[in-house]
Amino acid sequence: MLTRAALTDLLIDPYSFSTIRLASGAITLLLILKLTTRLKNTPIRQQAFKSKFDQGSLARALLLLGYACFFSIAYLSIHSGTGALVLFASVQITILLYAHHFKQQLNRYEILGSGIALSGLIYLFLPGLNTPPLGSALLMLVAGVCWGGFTLAGMQATQAAKTGTLTPLQNMQQSFLLATPIALIVLTIAVVIFNQYLLFSVDGVLLALTSGSITSAIGYWAWYQILPKLTASQAASSQLSVPLLATFGGLIFLNELLVSRLTIAAAIILAGIFLTNKKQ
Repeated sequence: MLTRAALTDLLIDPYSFSTIRLASGAITLLLILKLTTRLKNTPIRQQAFKSKFDQGSLARALLLLGYACFFSIAYLSIHSGTGALVLFASVQITILLYAHHFKQQLNRYEILGSGIALSGLIYLFLPGLNTPPLGSALLMLVAGVCWGGFTLAGMQATQAAKTGTLTPLQNMQQSFLLATPIALIVLTIAVVIFNQYLLFSVDGVLLALTSGSITSAIGYWAWYQILPKLTASQAASSQLSVPLLATFGGLIFLNELLVSRLTIAAAIILAGIFLTNKKQ
């Protein structure tokens, strides 16, 4: 909703929004990291603050950057709830394909629920009056693939933390930190080569800072506290509750219209979430 509010009213351009979001997220995560380690009275591992990044760090940063940029550009012309529905449906598909590829066994409820959720996404894209703009929807699909990859990387980082490497929080802070200068490069390319006009306003910058510090940094940190307790399919489907929240948020705060197709698609996907999380 913050992204949609900032970009729809032309308070800021999507590239600047993404860059500020990533930078403020990196700073906030650094503060959280220092605070949590101080409360636990344990030293912070120095690896998180060195400029040495491994190949996995770059991949995670690029996935995070891809999500942030494609997400912002897509929201120039797609409603909050519809965009969130497309985003997290593609997240679910990405994670489930990963689970299938690496032979992670899915129970019957996970298979049935995932199929139902996918059918809700397909229904949303059927030709008709309320079909979302194709270009923006495709960008949001790509953003969802990137976020799915970043979620999987976070799950792997949680497992790696048990072997004495960086903790998930350190890993995430490192990803935001590395993604920020790359975002600046992307912004420069957009301006110099593609003649992208930069837009700034106090409200736009504040929305970007809020998105980066609160809904991204603190939200992601909270999510990664829960993530180790979930299977891949449960992690994927649980995130599909976001579109419903985004839809009602758009109705209340952004005066967006509730269309029948989105309502039905959301109901189908939420039914899929319920089944995917059902225990045998």
